[in-house]
Amino acid sequence: MKIRYYFDIIVAAGDIGVSKPERRIFEVACEKSGVSPDQAYYIGDDLKTDIIACQDSGMKGILINRYGIVNDDDSIKVVSSLRELEFYDFT
Repeated sequence: MKIRYYFDIIVAAGDIGVSKPERRIFEVACEKSGVSPDQAYYIGDDLKTDIIACQDSGMKGILINRYGIVNDDDSIKVVSSLRELEFYDFT
């Protein structure tokens, strides 16, 4: 399935002229969604530019770890595929 199946809002760097890990891209995503950062989840596959950057912006991050790379930080939520998000507890 294509990524748009899983998400209501997709913000691309090329659309706004700013890329990760700059905070502005996460702010735009929240603005487009109509939610504050503490209400938002960001799903990405790069620990530094996706997860740590979104958390620094006040969002909650979920790491897509498709390759089973060891992650010693228990505070980071991890899924192995986008399909897992259909059953994810976002509370």
